[in-house]
Amino acid sequence: MNEDMLNQKPEGSRGSLIGSIIVVLILIVGAIYLYASRGPATPAQPGGETPGGTVTTEPVAVEPADDVASLQADAQAIDLSGLDADVAALEQTVTTP
Repeated sequence: MNEDMLNQKPEGSRGSLIGSIIVVLILIVGAIYLYASRGPATPAQPGGETPGGTVTTEPVAVEPADDVASLQADAQAIDLSGLDADVAALEQTVTTP
């Protein structure tokens, strides 16, 4: 009877190993699917429109200055033409239920 007990293989060890391998394979296939479904990234073109609808422009190089006249000139050079429309659109979005 002792020989029978020594020759027996433990039950269930193969089943858990196969189950673990199946789970890992499913995770790998899912990760590959998600990675492939993201699509290519489209970088914003300078001066063009981004996917979100905003227009990008090239930044203007400004010399660093600490005198009042240059700071006033820099402040006057800022384009605020679309600011009112943006604020109105933001208010509309916030107040709309």
